[in-house]
Amino acid sequence: MAADLPYDQRVALTRSVLQILDGWSLAPDDQCGLLGLDQPGAVRRLRRHRLGNPFPDEPEVWVRVALLLDIDRAVNQLFPHSGAAADLWVTTPRIKFGRRTPLELMLSGGVEGIRRVARSLDNLDLL
Repeated sequence: MAADLPYDQRVALTRSVLQILDGWSLAPDDQCGLLGLDQPGAVRRLRRHRLGNPFPDEPEVWVRVALLLDIDRAVNQLFPHSGAAADLWVTTPRIKFGRRTPLELMLSGGVEGIRRVARSLDNLDLL
């Protein structure tokens, strides 16, 4: 996926996803966990990406990027007048997820956990 994109577009997508994760107020280790990146040295790794280095050209990383962008888009459609409410959605326990937060599900479930959260938003099955 990423190999097909121009370098500047990969950099822009990298920065966009990092802004989303910052809006969700996630720790660097959690940000790397969601992205499927090595967590040792998370602060340094994320700093390099914020300074203009795109995420690695690994298919799983870019699948995660696409899913996280979809989740952000869907949540912002649910809360069009409150960016704060949209950002809090990820860290608020949901009945649908066994009273776990979407973040917990995504971190523990890897790509499939992220897909599950994205599907629940696509179906507007938010409880």
